[in-house]
Amino acid sequence: MKQHVRLFAPALALAVAAAACESSVTRPSVTFMAPLASTPATGATYKYTQQPIVLTITNAGVVSAATVTYTLEVSDSTTFATKAFSKEGITEGTGGTTSVTLTTLAGPKTYYWRSRATVDAIAGEYSAIRTFSVGAPVVIDKPTLSSPSEGNTEYSTPVLVANTVGRTGPVTTMQYTFQLSTSSSFGSIAQQAVVNETTGGTSWSPTITLSETTYYWRVRVTDAGSGESSVFSDTRSFVKRNGVDLATVNIVLGPAAYVNWPVTNTITEAEHADDRLCVDSTGENWPSTAFFGDPAVQVVGNQWNFIFVNNRWYGGAGHWYRPNQTCKGEMDSVYFIEGFLGREPFASFRPTHGMIWGVGLSTPARAWPAMATLDHRSNVVMITWD
Repeated sequence: MKQHVRLFAPALALAVAAAACESSVTRPSVTFMAPLASTPATGATYKYTQQPIVLTITNAGVVSAATVTYTLEVSDSTTFATKAFSKEGITEGTGGTTSVTLTTLAGPKTYYWRSRATVDAIAGEYSAIRTFSVGAPVVIDKPTLSSPSEGNTEYSTPVLVANTVGRTGPVTTMQYTFQLSTSSSFGSIAQQAVVNETTGGTSWSPTITLSETTYYWRVRVTDAGSGESSVFSDTRSFVKRNGVDLATVNIVLGPAAYVNWPVTNTITEAEHADDRLCVDSTGENWPSTAFFGDPAVQVVGNQWNFIFVNNRWYGGAGHWYRPNQTCKGEMDSVYFIEGFLGREPFASFRPTHGMIWGVGLSTPARAWPAMATLDHRSNVVMITWD
């Protein structure tokens, strides 16, 4: 609808007309259409991260040539008593529309907006009010790491676990980015993976072959819906080792020469469960011997145990086993304390669930050279304390 704009008030109009007559300057009235809201459609909803929002108005229809600018107001109130955004003197855009980019608005809130045209310094009426909504911001806390602990030594591929991260706002799928590097600065990444959040902690294990060195790892969390990300967690490190280093192991019970005995048996399966250690092997058929001179009790050899304490391997000959026997009991939390005759560090060592340790077999060695037969051994394998 076209509007005829009056100059402020009747008295002022007469004064302007009189001044025009006296100065012989004609100043015709200006006729123009009020601007119309174009986009977004009323009731549109934006995620917080979709900001900044661009509002577009259809230019006012001006009959005569004139200078046109626009005023745009955004408020969280229909009265526009307070303004979330306000801008005057907006230059008219080309192509029939004028666009304005808003500053970042708070959420979650519903906003109201309107505009008006000013033609040759004459302000028109405001357009009809439209609304749009801005969602709540997504804020993700700094992640924290659960396990392994800082500086832990790993003999198998470690399981890296991050605690469930705190968050506010309308999150969707939380994704944890694990980064693994041989550099504390993460100048190069050995491997990276994105894992969807799981209840009770989110975990990932590297799939590359890990070298015997120190690795550093950290985690960042991203909300897939909003794209918002946390900062990286603090960095942790672990030391990767491939197994028992027999060249440096400290034998605390049994002959030190054990490490140089020929390997004539190969362990095919080893498992600790229900306080029992079961070790199967194949290879040479080792002879039995009388247990401390008692021919009624024959033994073939000993199970060996290896633990890593204070960055060093310690080993010793443990349970005796008889011909065709593969499992030995009494492998509970006090086994190392009681089974190694009070010798440190076994005397102070208590295994924990999930601990990685080494096991092996040998011909009689616990009381060596008593009952010695072939002085042969098996390989050493790494297993988990159940």
